[in-house]
Amino acid sequence: MAVNQVPLIVGLDIGTTKVCTLVGILTEDHKVEVRGIGIAPSVGLRKGVIVDLGATSEAIRRSGDEAARMCGLPLTSAHVYVGVTGDHVDSFVCHGAVTIDRPDHDILPADVDRVKAMAVNGVQTATRDILLERPREFSVDGQRGISDPVHMSGERLEVDLHVVTGEHRFLDQVRQCVDQAGLPVDSLILEAVATGEAVLTADERKLGCAVLDLGGGTTDVAVYLDGELAHTSAIPVGGAHVTFDLSYGLQAPYQKAEDIKVRYACAQPELCDPDGVIQYVNVRGEQCEAEHAFLAEVVGPRMEELFELVGKDLYRAGIDLTQLGAGVVLTGGASRLTGTLAVARNVLGVLVREAQPIDVVGHAARVAGPQFSTGVGLVRIGGMDQLKRIQHTEETSFIARMRTFWRNFTRLFD
Repeated sequence: MAVNQVPLIVGLDIGTTKVCTLVGILTEDHKVEVRGIGIAPSVGLRKGVIVDLGATSEAIRRSGDEAARMCGLPLTSAHVYVGVTGDHVDSFVCHGAVTIDRPDHDILPADVDRVKAMAVNGVQTATRDILLERPREFSVDGQRGISDPVHMSGERLEVDLHVVTGEHRFLDQVRQCVDQAGLPVDSLILEAVATGEAVLTADERKLGCAVLDLGGGTTDVAVYLDGELAHTSAIPVGGAHVTFDLSYGLQAPYQKAEDIKVRYACAQPELCDPDGVIQYVNVRGEQCEAEHAFLAEVVGPRMEELFELVGKDLYRAGIDLTQLGAGVVLTGGASRLTGTLAVARNVLGVLVREAQPIDVVGHAARVAGPQFSTGVGLVRIGGMDQLKRIQHTEETSFIARMRTFWRNFTRLFD
């Protein structure tokens, strides 16, 4: 692909506590080359859902302007991929089946499209839009576990399709906010999937792995089994809830509680400084102090609750934790809280590691933290999507040229 064909991609992560705009391209070896980064405080969302369109649009604009200045290019001509999450998102598995009635029973790509369309028939409604549809497995004449049935021979093709839908009203609000900020929306992407694209290896997907993106207002969950996406969800608890608990317990302003959480808080008492004392000013302007151990008494139970909710979510989805050979991967800003990995291991009883974006070049050090995972994943997904579009255009153009050549050639014999 020629250099001038490489499309500029914007990954827009609209979170409860911050808006992150990440600008980059997908290199020839499928790495994300970061060109620009912009971050702005977010005050217009609650638990991943927009509650103030004007404030959200302004945060997107500020974040985008910062990223544009860094990369030295306007973003109006870039391809924008926007992450979405929230408890309005719903995921489930749909089943579809079609008959292959050609004499040779050869399964073609058009048959795969047919069976997928059959599976999602009726899913999209006036109030809900499809965000994602991804095959878990195909079956041919009862033989299950097939990942690609094209050119196999069979009379009956079936599919189990992982489908994610979102509330139409909310998704329209997201598009409206981004549009008001002066950016064109190419596609809305489920944040859990984008995060998985940024932090997981192919081996982890194959062994079985759950990605938990601990954001400000939500914890996004994506589970991979046998290399395929098996489950997604958004749990409406995140790092902001820890801050609210500290604000209440310390009787401190929210921002002061956030600063204390980032600098001193831990999720396990044994990890705290036993002699540590924090000086701060409460909401009444009074000078106060709190021991480090008190912070753990507040933070620990909230983090335990979070991972218990994750365990219940996986149980409801029919996923046994023993299926996760590669364990659980934590990412997102709230995963940086001291002791979080240990709490996750104790509650879930599996291997747990913290992750950050992989296969990143350019300003790699600037996006090395787990809080940038979703943005990097959005750029990677957007780059792959644009690459497929370019390839399709080139293939279509080649076929058209061949048809024209053949038509002109045959006229010589008319």
